[in-house]
Formats: sequence, structure tokens, C-alpha cells
Amino acid sequence: MMSSQAVIFLAFANSSTQPLEQLTEEDNQLRDLLHDRAVRQGHFHLHRESHADLDSLRRYLTEYRNQVWLFHYGGHAESDALILPSGDADAGGIARMLADQEMLKLVFLNGCSTQAQVHRLLELGVPAVIATHCPIEDTLARTFSWHVYHSLSLGATIQEAFDAGSAYVEAAGQPGPILRSLIFDEKEEVPTDTIWGLFYHPDRADVLQERLPTGMQETVAEDVDPNDLLIDAIWNALAEEGVVFTGRKTVKLSRKRMDILNNLPAPVAEHLRKLFVPLGDADEGYNKISPNRLRQLARTYQVLMELMTFTLLAQLWEQQLFEVKKNETAESNFAISEALRVNIRDFLNLPVDQRETFAFIPFIRQLRLTLDGHEVNYFVEELADMAELMAADSPFRRACSYFDFLRQRLAQQTDAQLQPEMGRLCVESEQQLAALFEELGYLGRYTLATVKQIVVQKFRHHVQPRFQHIVVRLVDLLGGMDEEKEIFLDYLDSQSVLLLKEEEEGETMPFLNLSPFIIDKNAFVDNSDVSKIYFYHHYQAHPASWAYRWVHKPSDPDLLVPGKEFGMVEEQMRAFIKHFAEG
Repeated sequence: MMSSQAVIFLAFANSSTQPLEQLTEEDNQLRDLLHDRAVRQGHFHLHRESHADLDSLRRYLTEYRNQVWLFHYGGHAESDALILPSGDADAGGIARMLADQEMLKLVFLNGCSTQAQVHRLLELGVPAVIATHCPIEDTLARTFSWHVYHSLSLGATIQEAFDAGSAYVEAAGQPGPILRSLIFDEKEEVPTDTIWGLFYHPDRADVLQERLPTGMQETVAEDVDPNDLLIDAIWNALAEEGVVFTGRKTVKLSRKRMDILNNLPAPVAEHLRKLFVPLGDADEGYNKISPNRLRQLARTYQVLMELMTFTLLAQLWEQQLFEVKKNETAESNFAISEALRVNIRDFLNLPVDQRETFAFIPFIRQLRLTLDGHEVNYFVEELADMAELMAADSPFRRACSYFDFLRQRLAQQTDAQLQPEMGRLCVESEQQLAALFEELGYLGRYTLATVKQIVVQKFRHHVQPRFQHIVVRLVDLLGGMDEEKEIFLDYLDSQSVLLLKEEEEGETMPFLNLSPFIIDKNAFVDNSDVSKIYFYHHYQAHPASWAYRWVHKPSDPDLLVPGKEFGMVEEQMRAFIKHFAEG
């Protein structure tokens, strides 16, 4: 028995033996646009008939009875028929099958001269139809449908998506598509100077505000308490890793919150703190359903991905330096693929408008596969197990896909456009962030520290000198920073930001140097006893510089390198680019 999940039905009248290139491209493009929401996020079931015939249409429209939310037809058509490879299908018969679908919101007939079929579909009860008035060029048809579905995939309403497609058509110099309600007894005719139209029953105008299904209720129960799910998920993940004490029978939510903030790396903890604690006026806090909260949930995901990416880039450089030292040569044989070299260069040169929607997972996967190929001993040992974690059907990967989709929406839509979904989006985003943290409890064993001062220790009985570094640990988020002395066998650049492994015991503390990807601005300022951590963000062309963004408050002005105080950062960045980004 079929589930009650909504179905997006894509049907293409393409020959299996002599396929049309444009139809094949349209088929593949719509699949790519809708795949993540269907497969990884489970919002709906995506059914594709790449070589549709009358039998397959009849079979699946019967099988999906009362489940089809949208029916799309791509291919040739006439006023009273869909032209299929196996023979023409009577438009009236198809219309009756579609009218039986109680969940149906939209029929999209992306074929020549299908406007004559609109009246029958609307009379039978189909709420809305997109159809064409005249023969259309295949490339234009494919591009128009891409813009419509791209907007739908980002959460646009049917009308907003149609408007997006219309804007493209008009920009291409074609007659503008129309939005029109048809009054049946007058049998209104469509103006002949239009190509596409979005037609709807006058009693069903509300369908224009429908969005693609999400698999969740649009309304949110009043007793939903933001953060409870997230706090429990993170604390339990830390407990499984032995990071927090679990000896008590019950642990208060406030205690769990404190444990989380004091054990996760400071940049991550700071963004969780914003979610947990009201800010300023009660109406502006991130701890309640609001646009602020939704954007903060997405920002927390981005900080996690940035920290993971920078750790892998630092590991890549560390391996190259290790091989130089091992081989006692000025250069190493450590090689990376040209594809990775290009992607590293592209990542470092991302303009600011693309940075906030950058998809980290493919880049992270490429970095990890390269490191695996060199049999690297990961400083963050858990990164060696990322392959299973990032499997296409894993909850972790689905959550990443969800946030990549959400970040695109946040970049392209206003708070007002998102408002009708705000409650559901906040609840859903918290669930997905909880799913991520369920796999990231190991982060509690790592902390960031800034090298503040270095003292050389060389005693007669030492084979080699040791270096005592005064480091400022970014721990105890609510109580301040800790200044401690740590012994390292290697001299580190002063002002470096280190990733420390807390569980290790011994005379020396293991570390991974994260500079120049993460820097502490206040390490370059005399007499400063606090840290101000900046993540590398984007490349700025005018003036040519690398822009760093304050993790705690991204809205602050960027820190630009080169700069007179940051010569060391510039030198490190140029050295990294020389080894890993230059062609």
C-alpha cells in the first residue's frame, strides 16, 4: 500500500530509442532541483516517467490516487491531446484522471499549444494550470520550467514561482506570460501575444499561495518550547563521549545548557548561546520563533561547517610540512589533484555574495578523500570516519542538505516572504541541527587557544630545546578566558590559533595550528587579555584583500588582510596558496 506522502509527478514524452536532447535536459534539471527535498529531506515523493506512455500515466495516476500534488508534462502536445511516443493520449481522459487527485494543486503542461486543455481541467476541479498558447522553442520551454521549479524548490509560492519564470521570459525579449482567472461560462480567450499563462478557478485563488509540501504541519503547537530538543540532543551527544558528567539521576535543563556552552569550542558555543539566551528586549531574542532565530539556526550550521573545513585545510598543510621535515628537503612530494587545487582556489576567492550559500559538504568530502589517499593520521581522529557519516541517506547528510537549501532561501527571500512558514521552519531547523549535533559530541574534546607569548627552555640534559608558550584558552564561555602555560617541542608562530585535544595527558600538549584560516585579532593588540576570533570569509577585489569575519558578531566590519598589523597572517596565507592553490 502506498503511503500518504505527497507526490510530484514528472512525465516526459521522450522516446527511449531516439530521445530528444532538450527533453532529456529538462528531465534531468528538474530532478536535480527537487532531489534533495525529495530524497534527503523527505518532503515529498518524486516520481519520474522519462519515457511516458498512456499505460504508464494511467497506472501511476491510479496508484498515486489522492497523492499527486503537482503533475508536470514535458513534450509535444496539441489542443486536445498529449503526443506520446506510443501514440497520442486524449486530453480529456488525462484531465479526468488528474481531477480525481484530491491533493492536486497544479498541472504544468510544458508543451506546445496546450492552452485549449485549460478550460476542461479547471471545469473538472483542477485548481491551477500552467499552459502555453502557441508553439514554443524547446530551449525556452526548458529554461522557463527551470526558473519556475528553482523558485518552488526554494519555498516560493506557485504565483511567486510563475513570476520568476515570467521575468526570465520577458528578459529574453519574449511576450510576458499572464496570470489569469478563467470564468467558464464566458469561455475567455487568452490574448494571442502571450506564450505561457497561469490559470486558476475563480473560487480557488488561494492555490496561488501554495508551496511545495514539506512533510510537516504548517502550524506549530503553542506548547512547543524552542531549544529543549536541541539542548537534550547536544548534551546527550556530549555524555556519550564522556565529556559531561552523567552520574546524577536527573539533570536540569539549565545545567545541560551550561555544560554545552562550557565544553564545545567557543565559536560554536557562542552561536548556541545566542539561541539559548534572550538578547535585549524580549521580542528580539533568538530563543523564540522569529526570523532572528531562523537565521541564527542557519548561522550555527555554517560555523560548524567552517570549523570542519578549516580543520581539514590545516591538516592538509600539516601533512605537507610533515613530509618536508621527514624527507629533509625544501619541498615535499605531497601532491594534490588539479581538481582540488582549483576548488581550493575557488573557495579562497569566493565573493561575499556567494559565501553565505557555499555548499561545504562536497568540498569537505574532496579534502577528506585526498587526506585518506595520503594515509594521514587525523588530529581530529573522528574526521577519518566521515565517509559513513556523509552517506547520501544518512541523517547527518540530510541535515546538511536541509541547511544548504535553507541558506539559499534566506539569501533570496525576505522575512516577510518567509513569515507564513516561520513556525514550521524554526521547528524543522532545530530538529535538523539536533540531528547534526547527535554525531558531533566529540567536539567537546577539543578547544581553541591563542598563542600569546613564547619562552625558550633549553636545559643541558635536553636533546633539543623546548618552547613554553603562554596560551589563552577559549574555554568557560560565561566566565572568561583562561591563560595557561603549555610546553611544545616545536616553536609556533606567536599569535597563532591552535586546536587542542583536551583528553590527552602528558608533558606536551598535542595541537593543530589553524592559522591563517582562523585568527585572533586581539593577539595582535598589546595588553589585551581577551580573544576576538575571526574566521576567513571571502576574497575582496577592491582593495585586493582577504576578508575575515568576527565569529561572534558577523555584522561587524570585516578585518582585511593585508594590513599593517597582520603581516604574519598575510605571509601564512601566501605560503598556503603557493603550495595548494596556484596552478
